Amino acid sequence: MSRALAAAVCVALLSQTLPAAAAAAPARTKAPMVVRLHIVANSNRPNDIAAKIAVRDALWNYMDSRLAAARTAQDEISALEGMTPALSRIAKDTLSGYGLRYAASVRLGTARLPARTYLGERLAGGRYATLLVVLGRGQGQNWWCLLFPQLCFSDQGAATGYAERHALSPTGFQALVSDPKVLQTPAVRPGGLIWSFWRHFHPQRLR
Repeated sequence: MSRALAAAVCVALLSQTLPAAAAAAPARTKAPMVVRLHIVANSNRPNDIAAKIAVRDALWNYMDSRLAAARTAQDEISALEGMTPALSRIAKDTLSGYGLRYAASVRLGTARLPARTYLGERLAGGRYATLLVVLGRGQGQNWWCLLFPQLCFSDQGAATGYAERHALSPTGFQALVSDPKVLQTPAVRPGGLIWSFWRHFHPQRLR
């Protein structure tokens, strides 16, 4: 068999097998864009930590039902943009109720965050959409969780997030940009806990 004929046979065979192999390959579903919540205490003194937890609970009580309809990260960001002034008032009123006179800043934007493992999933370091709440001087530990996928759980009004000893405060905070491609889209392992919750609450996004 000549080389030309052999090459022609190979091309013909490949043209038949490649489409079948491509059809058999499972479609890869991208992980959702993540939206994070970070609440930074004024200091690590017990009264400031208690105030931070109270602010956390008050904010979550307000956000919980209002974010329930969000089906994408962009839906959630749009909802948060509309409620940011109310969240700011709630944080300030909560601090005032504790007799604390320092300020509360509530901003929605993007922040650079280091790699972390959250509920068994590794979140790559990068720039994330972030609701950042800074109380007073913001020199204490920060409490954080994932707003999208919604992994801030409520138990009689109290949210539960990630251990503070593993949480670093966001850096390089910026206003939200119109191009979501600059935001981090971490690889979420199919079968992992984050994937399972996202699939449960947002099944249509996997189709």
